[in-house]
Amino acid sequence: MSGEIIGFVLVAAALVSGMIVLGAWLAGRISTTPLAITAAAVLGTLGIGLLGGRVLAAGAATMVWGLGVAATVAVVIRLRTGPGIVAGVLGGTIAVQAAIIAFVILRFSAFAAPRDEAHLWLPAMLGVVRRLGGPVDERQEQPFWVQLSTDANVLPWLFLLLTGFVLAYVVRRGRGDRDPRLLAVRV
Repeated sequence: MSGEIIGFVLVAAALVSGMIVLGAWLAGRISTTPLAITAAAVLGTLGIGLLGGRVLAAGAATMVWGLGVAATVAVVIRLRTGPGIVAGVLGGTIAVQAAIIAFVILRFSAFAAPRDEAHLWLPAMLGVVRRLGGPVDERQEQPFWVQLSTDANVLPWLFLLLTGFVLAYVVRRGRGDRDPRLLAVRV
């Protein structure tokens, strides 16, 4: 691996870790339900994603991500802290990866984005993997990974950062925040 890729991965890990710390810190200060935090993250991401111009792909990816994070939250709030962290990491990873796959399938043809390379689409969007696919079509000379990262804009970063934030909030709030009213906010 080149130094650029290692540096990029370290910066991404630091940013996600910062959001995890922020989510855990806010969990001790804001008393709301996990689903309300998830819904706010989904709505904010949807708004920002739709500004990028790829409305169908961004909207579908955000909805897939939101459903994945909501399902993960539903599992995590029923578990103790240790198993909750493991379930959160696995569920969050699946939610982000499913959202990226939805984005690419709706945005690019199977020729431009070979489906057998789906596991590399997220790293390509983040600029880590650069040997992915050929030109998207005859009119463009840009390789697929460049077009993919351009079209995705900040969406994959939002998915990663907000997944860390939401799940850290939920794990930190723990079992004591089981409000039967899913969107209730206590002040």
